[in-house]
Amino acid sequence: MERVDTDWFGFIDDDVSLRPEWWSTVTGMIGPDVGAVEGLWSYLAGDRRVHDYTKAMTRLAELSGRESWTDRIDRAFTGDTLVRTKAVQGIRMPNIPVWEDEYIRMWVQKNGYRWLRTPKVVCDHLRRYNLRLAYETGKYGYYLGRLSLKGQLRRVAQLPIKVLFSLAYTRNLRTGSFAIEKDLKIFKGVLHGYVQRNGGSPLYRLSQT
Repeated sequence: MERVDTDWFGFIDDDVSLRPEWWSTVTGMIGPDVGAVEGLWSYLAGDRRVHDYTKAMTRLAELSGRESWTDRIDRAFTGDTLVRTKAVQGIRMPNIPVWEDEYIRMWVQKNGYRWLRTPKVVCDHLRRYNLRLAYETGKYGYYLGRLSLKGQLRRVAQLPIKVLFSLAYTRNLRTGSFAIEKDLKIFKGVLHGYVQRNGGSPLYRLSQT
């Protein structure tokens, strides 16, 4: 980011395939107060279980009258994001294995800009969801203040309903095992961070620098 000499630049991951309407969609959302436009993605081409689970949760949100699943996505994604250079001016990235995308969004918003997400899918993620990082996702998400123990307890309590609905809606058994493994690992990571914070661990203090 320090090498950019244009007003805007794009983060495009090498495992992302942009759909033809990507450029017109993200540039069409640019405004004077917009710091970044993130393209909504699909795992259909890379991980069918994630795609089916997302589809099921979107339908469940519609039936329950709550905001859509895509509107409630917890983390930013810079795999296909257009960023205003001024919005990330002066950023210093911490040494973290996950949540770096969200850290960039936090900086953009701290500088007074909005971070937008396209309302429709404009790119395809051509890889399997990396569940091995779910534990780290929970731990560092807690460190950054983006995840809470109370919130993750609620998610775990809702797992039976979500899993049963996704199985009934998609007929894909792998959606259930994916959801269980992901949410339990994230919960364990959040619990790790919570114990470190309340135990005065130097590791927790180090993570805040």
